[in-house]
Amino acid sequence: RRMSETEAVPQPVVETVVTLTADLAISYAAIITMAVVPIILGSRRAAEALNLDALVSSVSTSQNLSVKMETMSKKDATMFPVIGSGVLLGLYLLFHFFSKEYINYLLSAYFFIFGVSALASSFTPFVVKFFPLSDQTQVPFPNLLKKVVEFVFRTKLACSLATLIAAIPATIIAGVYGITKNWLLNNILGLCFSVEGVALLSPGSFKIASQLLIGLFLYDIFWVFGTDVMVTVAKNFDAPIKLLFPKNLLSGDEFKFAMLGLGDIVIPGIFVAMMLRFDISRAINDAKKSGKKLSFSSIPKPYYNSTLIAYFLGLVTTIGVMHLTRHAQPALLYLVPYCLLFPVITALVRGEFSLLFQYAEDNEDEQEEKEKNEKATADASATSPETKKTD
Repeated sequence: RRMSETEAVPQPVVETVVTLTADLAISYAAIITMAVVPIILGSRRAAEALNLDALVSSVSTSQNLSVKMETMSKKDATMFPVIGSGVLLGLYLLFHFFSKEYINYLLSAYFFIFGVSALASSFTPFVVKFFPLSDQTQVPFPNLLKKVVEFVFRTKLACSLATLIAAIPATIIAGVYGITKNWLLNNILGLCFSVEGVALLSPGSFKIASQLLIGLFLYDIFWVFGTDVMVTVAKNFDAPIKLLFPKNLLSGDEFKFAMLGLGDIVIPGIFVAMMLRFDISRAINDAKKSGKKLSFSSIPKPYYNSTLIAYFLGLVTTIGVMHLTRHAQPALLYLVPYCLLFPVITALVRGEFSLLFQYAEDNEDEQEEKEKNEKATADASATSPETKKTD
């Protein structure tokens, strides 16, 4: 996860002004746009999946939301930088001791499967718009195939007709990318990965999100400034884990690329998305008190807007420092302070810091399971011999 240039540029001793050419301006603008757009799309997709009417009519007085997303625990946030460091160092050693071509063959096979899944998930809503009933029709896979998939992958084979239709162009794109390694196809895959990550992953709470961001802030600084590990892996890792755009689109024959790691989109992105859901949570509680009908477009979004602006400014700062120093920069060094400070300042100005600091999200499926278990325990206690009165 990093923002860098793929090729080192010799730094003249006497040169103090770094010229911003039209090529570089286009490249930087494209990188910023490609980073911000998936955060907006992923945030809205996660928010629009919420049933506002049901949440408003709920008898719960909690400020927190129950979401159908993968939620992080405090332990997950603690271990994330540790596991990330282990994976990063492992890849570095693999590239150091083994041929990168063979390693990338294995990685290409993995990202082909991963890519088809992410692309199909991103394309499915568009298929449903043209074929509305396709999302309700399940594909009748043969029982033998279902058993093989369940045995090998430990998951059930089930998908809608819409997903199967979406998988056709997804397979073509992932397959062509695997053969050609075209940078445009790389970006299509990377953008889909980013949208899916932002839409499906929740930090769990503001406290956990802050812990995660601070941990990865230190992680990024160490692995970029302290060693050559991250830069080496990013240059050798031939997979769609980064967004690319030519630095010499107008003037060069052979492209040289600027890049941004997907981690610098997804990690701050899930925080931005959570701030949108925090805005929704506040609006839901206001609607419960006022009795007004709620719609997504009518919800005030001060925390989401301020955090999205913070991300944009952090990215501009990252690119500016990289351009002036001509050295790879750990993007989270700039993104994390911006993304944490802006919502905190917004909360202090609005007198809502306590609400922000205490905000948390529960996994809806886990919450339902917990409520069922509690109800079952209560029913069992009510019918047990010890609780019955004797005459």
